Formats: sequence, structure tokens, C-alpha cells
Amino acid sequence: MGESSPMSKKIIIKTTLRTVIYQFILLFIFVSCSFLINPLYWGNRAAIVSRSYRHIFDPVEFTPEVEEFIKKIGRTRLYFDIISREGRTPPLFEIVSGSEFVENEEWFMCEYQYVNKKGELDVYEYRTRIKWKPWEFYYPTVEQLGPINDNPAE
Repeated sequence: MGESSPMSKKIIIKTTLRTVIYQFILLFIFVSCSFLINPLYWGNRAAIVSRSYRHIFDPVEFTPEVEEFIKKIGRTRLYFDIISREGRTPPLFEIVSGSEFVENEEWFMCEYQYVNKKGELDVYEYRTRIKWKPWEFYYPTVEQLGPINDNPAE
């Protein structure tokens, strides 16, 4: 009886190890085949889903740094808009002090002035939308899409 006991423990340990090792091997084969069969899901979609989850449940906040970033982007757009319209940088171009502000966390608005080709001082208003939030915030809702017509013949 003493000899069968150590032998049975050895068999039990071997059987347990084989079972665990075989399960890990099968899991590895399954995951490897999954990567090989569907690389787009693991490569692109997994990152998109994880980022979307993070953006929805931990949204970005509108901070003073973000406001300054929006103002910089707005000034750059204004500058290139004027250059494309005038063909050059106009003389005495400046943004009217105190007129710059960000509305609703994404609209840059300001007043600017410059001397036009006729030598007159012109004052204009400028407004542009800067989409700085992740794409989930700009995805249309069901209400924005409108009613769905199931029967287009009607």
C-alpha cells in the first residue's frame, strides 16, 4: 500500500500539469488563430473601441489650456484666411484687444482691423468653429439624423 500511494500522487500531479498545460496551449492556439483570421479587429477596432470607451466615461474637460489652444488655432485660421483673400499680409493687421473669446467651448470669435489696399482702416468680425473634442462628441444623434423612412416608395 505504501508503494501505490507515491505512485498515485505522481500520476495525479502529471495529469494536473498536463491538463493545465494543454489548456494553455489550446488558449494560445485560439488567440493566435483569432489574430490571424481577423487582424483588422485586433489592429484597428480594438484601439478605437478602447479610446471611445475612455472618451465617453472619462470625457475631456475645457480648461484654460484648451481655451488658449483654441485661440491659437483661431488666430492661425484668421491669418491664413486674410492672406488667401488679400494675397499678402496686410499692413497694420491686428486683432482688436479684448475682442477675442471662445463661445460654447469651440467657437472662436474676434474683431480684427487692418489697412486695406485703398489705405482705409477696415474692422471686421471673424468667427470659426474649432472641433477639438474627440469624434464621439460630433457623431450625430438619432434626433439629428431625423426620421427613418422604411418604405422609400411612399
